[in-house]
Amino acid sequence: MNQFMLFAVIAMLLSLGQGAPPISTRETTSIESFKTHFNDIMALISKEEIQNITYEHLKTDEEFKAAIQYMQSKEWLDLIETIRGKSEWIALKKFLKDTSIDVDVGIKCIERLFENVTLHLEPQIPPPKKSLKLFLIDVEQSLPSMKILNYLQEQVTKGVNFNVLFDRLSSDESRQLVQSVLALPEIKRVLKELADMGVNLLDVLSLMYMHFGWGEMAF
Repeated sequence: MNQFMLFAVIAMLLSLGQGAPPISTRETTSIESFKTHFNDIMALISKEEIQNITYEHLKTDEEFKAAIQYMQSKEWLDLIETIRGKSEWIALKKFLKDTSIDVDVGIKCIERLFENVTLHLEPQIPPPKKSLKLFLIDVEQSLPSMKILNYLQEQVTKGVNFNVLFDRLSSDESRQLVQSVLALPEIKRVLKELADMGVNLLDVLSLMYMHFGWGEMAF
């Protein structure tokens, strides 16, 4: 599984601006304009296909079902609700939203996949392994990677300055906000739980630190 797929797409989006004409030779791109670009990219992704993949794994993938049941449990939901109330998380979300990245919209999209799903699995000894790995492999394979890249290249040709977005996301303010969130015990636990389920976000975060020139990630 290519666990770096999501960040790789973001990194390509940001890096495409590196080869574009200097700002002085074209229109300045505002942060607000990136909302349109993100919406355009999301429109390329088939929500119906991802929904079908979800339903298929709920029928056939025991490890996926165990993971979803756990993520619908009071223990997990209470943990997520605690994070949502943390001032550090709220500050990072506001910064990202001001940068045209609405975290809440992404979370709601994920929640909609499972809003009508009710699982009642029989207790097992030992408990079944929880894993999202096979599900994410299928989702990754369904993404229209070439369409997304072609869209980004088209925007660069039109003179969109992705460096504006890169500078904002790689700023010292951004780094401090990310580090304050990563320091939260609840976030550490969520990242560990997800890693145990085959979703190693720490690897993605390490790539982000490297790409943004933030040095080695302390976690």
